[in-house]
Amino acid sequence: MPRSAANLGEWVNEPYVTDPVIAFLKAAEFPVLMREVAEGCAIPVRCANRVLLRLEKKGRVSRHKLAMQRHLYCHKLKTVVPHAAKRMLFVYAWVDRAPSG
Repeated sequence: MPRSAANLGEWVNEPYVTDPVIAFLKAAEFPVLMREVAEGCAIPVRCANRVLLRLEKKGRVSRHKLAMQRHLYCHKLKTVVPHAAKRMLFVYAWVDRAPSG
């Protein structure tokens, strides 16, 4: 493992970010948006995104694309920009696996 990866390993996977996301997903009764996870865990959206994508890669979270899109929101104008780029919406849910054996 490269030295930089060894130094950043603990910082990138802080349990104080991962544990609340896992608890929130396990407690959710239905699939939730990334923004709902971030707000429910009181963490930034980028941190929630990182944790959710890593959990999905491990197979612990399922990710499904919704059949709708949302428009780009301009923070300077405090409004949605008409005819601008559109963003896909995904929902995330905890994968319950039955114990094997």
